[in-house]
Amino acid sequence: KQWYQRRVAITAGDTRVKLTKGLEFEKQVKLSLDIDPYNSTALHLIGRYCFEVSGIKWWEAKIAATLFGCVPQSTYDEALKYFLRADEINSEWVENSLFIAKCLIALKRNEEAKSWLDRVDLKQGAEHELQAQITDLKKKL
Repeated sequence: KQWYQRRVAITAGDTRVKLTKGLEFEKQVKLSLDIDPYNSTALHLIGRYCFEVSGIKWWEAKIAATLFGCVPQSTYDEALKYFLRADEINSEWVENSLFIAKCLIALKRNEEAKSWLDRVDLKQGAEHELQAQITDLKKKL
């Protein structure tokens, strides 16, 4: 619950607030992983952070660098690494598997992404919203 609250708090406010909160969020989750490297929730959340940062457009990064002096940096490969580690610990987590597929799509590894989406489709407990995302992604492949 505490991680969810922090994640929601990051999305509130202007760009400067989001950037500051995002960097603090990254720091706190990494500290949590130092304490417990097998925390699948923390692994997933840092993967989500990396995934979002990887999607920053070049012009958004330029503006952030100019205004705030720093820009968070990550790659889809880094996000994928965290999601895969979370999956090793909790392979039944539908949302985590969906983000693995999203990373693979971003990396243009569509066959692997399709395999993950098929796997996710077979898992029980997918919420309606997640199921809709799975269906949409499968149509695009």
